[in-house]
Amino acid sequence: MRILTVQLFKENLFKVLNGMSIGIIVALMPSAMLGNIIGQFDAPYLAMLLALSTSMLALAMGICIGLQFKLDPISLCILAISTMVSGGAVRGVVNGAIQVQGSGDVLNATLGAVIALAIILTFGHRLKAYKLLVLAPTTLIIVGTITSLTAAPVGAITGYVGMMIAHFTTLQPLIMSILIAMSFGLIIVSPLSTVAVALLIQLSGTGSAAANVGCAAAAITLGILNYRSNGLGTSLAHFLGSPKIQVANFIKSPIMILPGLAAGAIAAIFVPLFGAVGTPMSAGFGLSGLIGPLGHLGLTGFDAYNIFVAAFVFAVVPAVTSFAMAWLFRDVLKIVRDEQYKLDF
Repeated sequence: MRILTVQLFKENLFKVLNGMSIGIIVALMPSAMLGNIIGQFDAPYLAMLLALSTSMLALAMGICIGLQFKLDPISLCILAISTMVSGGAVRGVVNGAIQVQGSGDVLNATLGAVIALAIILTFGHRLKAYKLLVLAPTTLIIVGTITSLTAAPVGAITGYVGMMIAHFTTLQPLIMSILIAMSFGLIIVSPLSTVAVALLIQLSGTGSAAANVGCAAAAITLGILNYRSNGLGTSLAHFLGSPKIQVANFIKSPIMILPGLAAGAIAAIFVPLFGAVGTPMSAGFGLSGLIGPLGHLGLTGFDAYNIFVAAFVFAVVPAVTSFAMAWLFRDVLKIVRDEQYKLDF
């Protein structure tokens, strides 16, 4: 077994973060792209498939993390199941039916993945033929027990962040919009969930719109800056799916999010000016599934002016500010570089 050095710790950390990022984007992409479209039709089975994909987020994380470590099939399955259990999307079993709701807690799922990995990498090779008999149930029980105890304190981290953002809503509307947009632009590339924070504090009205614009600006900016390193398809995944695909790069080089935060701050100025609003559910999604614009229209109505506001504030302005800030920070000020956004798939 290799001795744990600082360099090895960093290598393993970024493997975990890379796997987590890929798993998140794979699980969330179907619902983000098709959720609102399917919602317009009477298609409960298709809606169920999209919801199920979202609920399998922790499972996808576990698989992608395991692939980063080149685990064998048995170890990969043990890790995936342990991560799924840790996420908390599985709420219990009623009359033999497993109840699954939401995507779970990404932070707690990551903690479970790390614990399971430590067990697998430490004991897996020693058990040999007994790996399946011993490692599978032991890891599941240990990880499930520990993460059930950590769920509340880990979830409290989201609560503390939510309390800070809730304070911003008491400020003057313009200042509030800028601070909330920047906060959500930062959260959306962290292991925390923007949706969970927004729902926790029931962020609505102007604050919800500002949060959505901040998410959209961060996502678009990251997509633009990612283009040279990874191509168009991956760039589109940032704002059609989720910019959390950049979590590992953000942890490695936090400065890479500055252009997105600047773009969000500028775009947020237009939120109170045009009276853009939203709901707690629409706050944390950015442009994914057009949930932000549709949330505004659902509250204000679908007349010509409100459609203009929805398109202008939630899409046009974040796009323009994102292109401007990407150009400014990369090409003029040279604060960020293309390689800081490169994804290792």
